[in-house]
Amino acid sequence: MSNFEVILELPCKKNQLFDLTIKYENYKEFFPNQIKKIEIIKDSANLKITKEILVFKSILKKEIVQETEHVIKKPEYIESRIISGPLKNSKIKIKFEDTLDFGTLITINGELKTNFKYKIITPIIKKYYKSISRSLFYKMNGILMNA
Repeated sequence: MSNFEVILELPCKKNQLFDLTIKYENYKEFFPNQIKKIEIIKDSANLKITKEILVFKSILKKEIVQETEHVIKKPEYIESRIISGPLKNSKIKIKFEDTLDFGTLITINGELKTNFKYKIITPIIKKYYKSISRSLFYKMNGILMNA
């Protein structure tokens, strides 16, 4: 198990950022080289289940298929748990808070669990998740600020 935390403060509004974050079907537009496909399996106000086909060219040089359960508590947080694939039972919690200057403070806490096959590259996967998380929110912030 490997834990990580990412904290970002962005100038966009919390509700807008939250709404964009739960539009998982749009993530392929943000990362066309890393995400081959995202399919929404279940979609309700408080729960989404997605199936992702991820492409790793630099780390694993392969495709990974996984399913993720996203518990949504709008507009405070999203708790995601990978329910199938090599990172099964990994968890990510994204917390959204208003800042004093009407922006958003985002805190991402992750707990990565890898099967034995990927144990040796867990530090690389952790670094990758942190980088992708930052990049995703900076891209979303850019969209919202330019809208």
